[in-house]
Amino acid sequence: MMRCGSTVTDAPDFGLAVRMMDANGSTVGVGVLVGSREILTCAHVVNAALGRDRAVQDRPAGEVTVAFALGDGSLRARVQLWMPPPRTGAIGDDIAGLVVTSIEVPTGATPARLAANPPARGRVVDVFGYPGNPPRPHGAWVTATVRGQVGDRHLQLDSTLDSALRIQPGFSGSPVCDRDTGRVVGLLTTAPPAASEQRDSYAITADRLRLAWPEILDPRHTQARRRAASGVSEVTILHVSDPRFGHHLVGGNSLTPADQDHDALFGRLHDDLEALAGDPGLRPDLMVVTGDLAERGLRSELEQVVGFLTALTEAVQLPRRHVAIVPGNHDLNRKACAAYFQEQEADECQPVAPYWPKWKHFAAAFERSTRESRG
Repeated sequence: MMRCGSTVTDAPDFGLAVRMMDANGSTVGVGVLVGSREILTCAHVVNAALGRDRAVQDRPAGEVTVAFALGDGSLRARVQLWMPPPRTGAIGDDIAGLVVTSIEVPTGATPARLAANPPARGRVVDVFGYPGNPPRPHGAWVTATVRGQVGDRHLQLDSTLDSALRIQPGFSGSPVCDRDTGRVVGLLTTAPPAASEQRDSYAITADRLRLAWPEILDPRHTQARRRAASGVSEVTILHVSDPRFGHHLVGGNSLTPADQDHDALFGRLHDDLEALAGDPGLRPDLMVVTGDLAERGLRSELEQVVGFLTALTEAVQLPRRHVAIVPGNHDLNRKACAAYFQEQEADECQPVAPYWPKWKHFAAAFERSTRESRG
């Protein structure tokens, strides 16, 4: 089980993978726990585990043997979701969802969480697998870099040059974990041959996975079904107002010990939102952030704002495209505005409303965040 959910700082600390095994007990790929008993992997890995050709399209009836490193022995799991792998003349998603049937999963096996937003180009990710060249029977980590999205459902990953190993077929079905957030940004499905010098591999995006198995992977699925059953049309809005990063009460400059950490505001909001998500099951469909976001419109303050909002959207699993931002007067940079007036005066020109330079740091911060969210 990959423990992908908490914030990660240095080396990978996601726990251990679910090994997908064949009838001889050999590892044929990787899976990840995504629910209390649900495991996500690739369809071609399930085919291999059952001794079938990897490109077989029909849904298998047999149970798959899986093993959690957190517990002793192996477990059995049945196929509940089946989206077959690609083959000549057919298009497949290569996604399989399994449900453990034999016994409870080991204590401490924490489900992974999908990222709400695509990773930015250049993002560092970690992938766990069981390579055959050279053989690593106990598994091994590979560090990769996100190169961007390919087509409408895959991410290209490049194994880093300083990595001791390359991503190869023994990594199939592994969750691709964002080094900074610990969230799953994709499921590895295609890798170059072990003996190849190629370093590019491909993962199914988190968005595609969420659409494939919404009742397990989309936290808003139950909320949407409840609304549909009641016939009530509604939208849940999270309104965040006046965080004012850079002010003495937030932004890491507090006079009170409880707020001296700049993450204090996020931590407190996160706890409240987690409680609301659990009971009564409220999750925001839209976040509206109204100024003042910063105190003086400084670049450093606005970078804190972007970091805060990025963490908050991931915490509530909300895409950034569902965030509306309304700036306030504290979000403009008055010194930049005054400098613009002086420059215009020096050039014997009249300042032009709305005096755009006063917004330059605000605009730059969110334009950069928007580019990164597109991957």
